[in-house]
Amino acid sequence: MEPGKAPASPSQIFPWLLGLLGILSLAALFTPKHNQSGESVSPHDNPRIKGNLAPRELFAVPHIPPTPSQGSDTNGRKDYTPPWKKRAEIAIAVGTVGLLVINIFLMFSTKKSADTQERSFNLAIRRAEDSDQAKLTMTGSISVASKVFDFAIANNGNVSAHNFRAHIELSLNSLPDNKRVALLTAFDVSKDDFSKSEAVEKFMSFEELDKTTWDKIINYDYSLVEISTISYENGFSHQRHSNPCLAMVWVPSPNDPQNRAHGSGIDCDRLAQWLESIPRFKPH
Repeated sequence: MEPGKAPASPSQIFPWLLGLLGILSLAALFTPKHNQSGESVSPHDNPRIKGNLAPRELFAVPHIPPTPSQGSDTNGRKDYTPPWKKRAEIAIAVGTVGLLVINIFLMFSTKKSADTQERSFNLAIRRAEDSDQAKLTMTGSISVASKVFDFAIANNGNVSAHNFRAHIELSLNSLPDNKRVALLTAFDVSKDDFSKSEAVEKFMSFEELDKTTWDKIINYDYSLVEISTISYENGFSHQRHSNPCLAMVWVPSPNDPQNRAHGSGIDCDRLAQWLESIPRFKPH
């Protein structure tokens, strides 16, 4: 194959195969038939043999019926079918078989091409979905010693989400076992269409977060834990479900006069690992 030249498609090969079959059929039709009767010719009847032949003694030979020739049927009768008709029948049979083979070849080639196109299409759809799908995230924040908590839900994808449903709970949990001490709030949020770059915020105040409670939070006795259950359609007809759990902990900062402590948000699954960095909770 020449460099840069695309291989021939089945539609280009098909006419050449038909032409080849036609040539073979015509060759079989007009090929001369040799004499295969097997009959012997007597030297006396052969004009090519000249000269006198000496008479030979005759022997009695029993009569043996001749073997039916190839031109006879099973009953010994001669087959009077014209040779051209036999050749035509053979050519038609060869052509029929050839067309069947070509049709099978084209069928498999067409199916393979269709499967390849379908795989390419599905791959392109998956890539577009991975990069552009709606991505809804839940965040929460509160300043140290404050009673006001800020809930935020944002769509960070490139398309709108649909049928958004969320259930949010905020609780006060003990450390290091992360067991719930008190449920501060629980509420639901729903939105039929959540457009790109849109955000929903909700501010809530809690009297339970007084000075005594904050002292326990800063000294690693308590943490604030936000648990959410989120579901939505991602803009590509696929449902997305998540159950994020965020533990909010604070570390004392005696050298910072502006803040008594610095807060961090940690996945609940990683909370035990984070606590091992605190001298109070280091394993002995």
